[in-house]
Amino acid sequence: MGKLQKLKSLIKLHKLFHYEFRIPKELFYKLKLKAYFISSSDDFIICYGNKKLYNYLKEYDILYVDQYKVVFKKVILNKIIIILTFILICLIFLSSSYFIREIKFKDESMYDYRVYSYVNSKLDKKWFLYSLNEDINSISLSLRATFPNYAYIGISKSGGALIIDIEKIDVKQNNKVLKNKNSLISNYNAVIYSINCKEGVVLVNLNQSIKKGEVLVTPNGESGYCDAVVLGSLAEYKTVVVKKEKIIFDYTGKFIRKYNIRFGNNNLLNYKNIYDNQTIELKSIFEIFNYIKLDKVYYYEKDFIKLVYNYEDAYNYAISTIYYNLELYRKSTLEKINNIKLLNYEENEDSFTFFFLVNEIKSIGIYS
Repeated sequence: MGKLQKLKSLIKLHKLFHYEFRIPKELFYKLKLKAYFISSSDDFIICYGNKKLYNYLKEYDILYVDQYKVVFKKVILNKIIIILTFILICLIFLSSSYFIREIKFKDESMYDYRVYSYVNSKLDKKWFLYSLNEDINSISLSLRATFPNYAYIGISKSGGALIIDIEKIDVKQNNKVLKNKNSLISNYNAVIYSINCKEGVVLVNLNQSIKKGEVLVTPNGESGYCDAVVLGSLAEYKTVVVKKEKIIFDYTGKFIRKYNIRFGNNNLLNYKNIYDNQTIELKSIFEIFNYIKLDKVYYYEKDFIKLVYNYEDAYNYAISTIYYNLELYRKSTLEKINNIKLLNYEENEDSFTFFFLVNEIKSIGIYS
């Protein structure tokens, strides 16, 4: 009995009941009440009960305490700030894998405001929290379709951060300057911005205005060569047509990750045909003596995909093709686009046509 009382005192089970009653002893014995944790004090019996006992005793006008209200006032109201803070922390923790706190570039040197704005437009705001309004794979695909001036562009999620991964087109093969026995003439009306002449006689000066067809550099003598790159500052009208629907062969967004152990050049595991069309990427986890290696193997599916362009996507695509052509035919790291102004556009049943004025620094010389 002593142990039972000690246990009751330790866990205070009487506090789990809704009401505490103070009933006159005479009434208590008269009614033959069934109650819990009964004790006496002077002329009263102190006991605990539920709502049913409370309804039964209401007509006798006895003293009682609603313990739930006491707990609410003493515990919840006094600790409301701590409780709300705890609930908020739990909500933030539980939602951190769903909501977006920031957008950042994997390589900050690749920051592109147009790409950032495009990704930001794919977010929905709920109070002070942000979430994606499209599937992340669909957004990655639309990024690659809308910004063709990059070799690769996509997004991934790490916690509450949305990470934009961009890779530039490798144009090293386009950086060849050919020697030529003919003169280098201007292909544009422009202002000379930069002259890089390795061989030949330069006939123009920096900041000089020149017209299309003017000679820029001539060979040095009858047996000489021209080896030069001349950049000019110019404004050029460009027209870009974008089809409203395209079929492209690209990554679908689906991938499977597996592991592979290699002993020298021999693979212990070999998964060759996960998808009909796929790209395989290996990421080394560890290696021992450059002989035993454990790799993560990613299989990315590629397939034909139908793309549908609205005005915004078509506009971004048109702008990106201008940047893409700059990279494709680049002859100098100084070449750049200063600004692009949309003059007008036309829309018909199956395409958009954009008319731009492009201010740029570009190579203006061609060999006659």
